[in-house]
Amino acid sequence: MNQNTKGVIFTMLGGIFWGISGIIGKYLFDEKQLTAVWLVTLRLLSAGLLMLMLAAVQKKGDIFRVWKKKRTAVSQLVFCLFGMTACQMSYFLAIQYSNPGTATVLQYIAPALIMLFCLAVEKRKPKRLEVIVLVCVIAGVFLLATHGDPGSLAVTGRALFWGLAAAVALAVYNIQPEKLLNEFGSMETVGWGMFIGGLLMIPVTGFFHVPGIWDMTTVLLALAVIIFGTVIPFGCYLEGVRLLGPVRASMFACVEPLVAAVMSALLLGTGAGVIFGATGGVMEAALRSAYFLVTGENPDADAFHEIRGVKRQGWTEAEFDVAGNVIHVAVVSGLGNTGKLMEAIRRKEVKYEFVEVMACPGGCAGGGGQPIHDGQELAEERGSSLYFLDRNTDIRFSHDNPDIQNLYEEFFEKPLSHRAHQLLHTEHQV
Repeated sequence: MNQNTKGVIFTMLGGIFWGISGIIGKYLFDEKQLTAVWLVTLRLLSAGLLMLMLAAVQKKGDIFRVWKKKRTAVSQLVFCLFGMTACQMSYFLAIQYSNPGTATVLQYIAPALIMLFCLAVEKRKPKRLEVIVLVCVIAGVFLLATHGDPGSLAVTGRALFWGLAAAVALAVYNIQPEKLLNEFGSMETVGWGMFIGGLLMIPVTGFFHVPGIWDMTTVLLALAVIIFGTVIPFGCYLEGVRLLGPVRASMFACVEPLVAAVMSALLLGTGAGVIFGATGGVMEAALRSAYFLVTGENPDADAFHEIRGVKRQGWTEAEFDVAGNVIHVAVVSGLGNTGKLMEAIRRKEVKYEFVEVMACPGGCAGGGGQPIHDGQELAEERGSSLYFLDRNTDIRFSHDNPDIQNLYEEFFEKPLSHRAHQLLHTEHQV
């Protein structure tokens, strides 16, 4: 196996494990009430000590060479503070104020920063391919942060700040230790970077005041963050940097945002979000949250199951008592059925306070992109699968989603606020 192939494998493995560690960190923040600064301190100290022990075994105890020369000692300290510690802290704070996918994508402005630095050092103009990469990175971050509207951030100010800070720190992390890696190796360089960074953070973070809910799950996930989210990926990635150089290594490590985004969608979503793809799912999720907002308590998650599917004359109707208030609702899918319902409402044959319309028959599960097997529409079967996922999800209420709670706390202020009404509600004149 040649050097380039090894470098690609090492950097991609680092990116994959980092993406997974972000998911674990998000769970520990939201479900176990650990704080970002405390978890970062723990992983730096533990992982750094473990890597130094491994380096000592490999090099028969000779792991203090870096401190014997002023030049290398200063370089190692710079890496500790502005590369390793800053990178870790800013990344996990970005996760705490957003989610792993958003934090990771923001962090990956770093390849553009690394490229610009290398161009400046080499005193040359960028190649066409390099320009294309830079434009794509900038455009991607812009869309993530604003959803195309420069006047409105789609992520909170704190999340954006720490995400961009993570990008700068990651650039330093890639560029600065190149000479150290070549002289002392990745295990020793990273080990000292983590351990000293962790020691410096102890008085700042109040490390000995342990936050959160500690049980076997917390312990196992904390160990996973240390080993699989720190020791393995950092060692792999910096070995890739040594073999490929900072620019190429950072490009291949961009697999991390993909892993983080996919894993976030699969593991950190809510059951109430899953059922949006079935007819009646949007209304059911809304009714669950409406009940909570009116009563202050969560209903039985299946209390509004009567609106699932299509049961009469092209649409489903039901009535529910919410704290003494009787509301009449209807769910319809397919534009033909929607037309019939609108005519019935216009003729005052029926009256509803809340109507859900799905253009596709059976909802998104029966949309144009779904396969039809032997001429049979399978929307109902697919919808049943979505409700199965809902039943087996820990969080079954949209308002209990930590990301939604954080969004309202940091941006919308509260449900039905002026900003929420302005951005989330649309009015149509007929």
